[in-house]
Amino acid sequence: MLNEVKLLVFDLDGTLLNSDKNITIETKKEIQRVAKQGIKICLASGRFEKMMYLEKNILDCVDYMISSNGAQICDFKNNIIYKNSLNKDDFINVFELIKEHGYKAMIYSSDSAYYPKGVDKMLNKIENYKNKLALNGFDVDFPAYAYDDISDFYDLNDISKAVIYEDISNLKEFINQNLLDFNITFEPTGYGLLGIFNEGVSKFTALEEIKSILGLNSNQVAVFGDYDNDLSMFACSNHCIAMKNGSELVKKSANYITEYTNDEDGVAIFIRENIMGDTQKS
Repeated sequence: MLNEVKLLVFDLDGTLLNSDKNITIETKKEIQRVAKQGIKICLASGRFEKMMYLEKNILDCVDYMISSNGAQICDFKNNIIYKNSLNKDDFINVFELIKEHGYKAMIYSSDSAYYPKGVDKMLNKIENYKNKLALNGFDVDFPAYAYDDISDFYDLNDISKAVIYEDISNLKEFINQNLLDFNITFEPTGYGLLGIFNEGVSKFTALEEIKSILGLNSNQVAVFGDYDNDLSMFACSNHCIAMKNGSELVKKSANYITEYTNDEDGVAIFIRENIMGDTQKS
């Protein structure tokens, strides 16, 4: 029993969400049940903040959202309480390198998304999420703009991240040869993408900020994750829970491994048995 826990932190893809990118009814029930006990709920993702709204609204009990891999934190009213934006000079130089190597990137500010003009697959990513919000009855302002060139960003001062939404087969070589001279941090995802953030951005830094706000220690925080980019959050907690479907490194680094996968209500069952202390379905 994790009786002392006051904050639950959930990665989204592969953890809270099943393979269809949905929160199951059972998972929603258990998270709402634990929230009623006064335990704070935090969602943490590499996603742009507005692409976490569906999950936040479905749960209807989320206190904090860590977005863009830790570049931004919002509270339950969607107020930005922490932000670490890309340095503009570094962003411009990195953008030019990305373009030089033939890659295209999505750019995200604190409240808007920017996609390369004419690249429909990037626009479709946004439109599909907006449609999913609408189908679930949520009306969310989600500005998205096409850009032509780097000059479109000269007056933008709050760029949270840039993401290369293309499979970079020589990812390590690209990073080592082009990105190490800038004051940035970068993180590959489990989907062959590359996220580029300001120096110091991490889920660790963001979660430590939330712990400070709430006055919590590591023994009062439980973190759920499935992929290597969740490991920084494990360093913030004495209760690190890896999904059964998680990477081998995550499972080796965890205190607990869920008995079931994200497609088998792994999060819900762990909460029910280890935090709520019962084995009966709610």
